[in-house]
Formats: sequence, structure tokens, C-alpha cells
Amino acid sequence: MRFLISLLVALCALLAFVSATDYRLDYRPKKGESVAQFCKLWPAECQKVAFKHHYRGTVNSICERSPRKGVAQAFCTSEYKYETVQYTKEVAKDLGATFVY
Repeated sequence: MRFLISLLVALCALLAFVSATDYRLDYRPKKGESVAQFCKLWPAECQKVAFKHHYRGTVNSICERSPRKGVAQAFCTSEYKYETVQYTKEVAKDLGATFVY
């Protein structure tokens, strides 16, 4: 019994160290632009925006087709030391995309 309790405590402690956050938001590209075109532009714009605000950070971005037609799921973050800064909304605005609820 003690072994099971110890195992459970160890498992919970391990899970506390492993965390993930899904930063993706849904956007509809501007009129006349496909999701593929939008996602092709996303990484460069993310780099530009993130470096403008958070120069020494490591930039992470993803842009992919959403299960919904004509919608992309994307995020843009910059990480420096233990801080994560979101730039997704600013990148989307610069690319002329519309947030989808």
C-alpha cells in the first residue's frame, strides 16, 4: 500500500514539471488570401514583430489549417529566460486577418 501511495506521489510530482500551453488562436485570412498563403507569411511576420519588442528572445510560431474551412490556427511567442510573451494578435493584425471565435 505504501508503495502505491509513493508511486502516486512521485507521478503527481513528475506531472507538475511537465506542462504545455496551447497558444493557438483561430484567424480568417484577409479577403482574397488562402490559409496556405497566410501561413506562408506568418513566420516572417512573427519574427519581425517579436524582435521589434523582445530582441533577445527565442521566437516560436506555428500556423496551420484549422478543421474549419478557411480558418488558420496560429500563434507567435517569444521566450526569454522564464518569460513567454504573446505576439499572436499583433501578427494577425499586421497580416490583415480577422479573429474567429
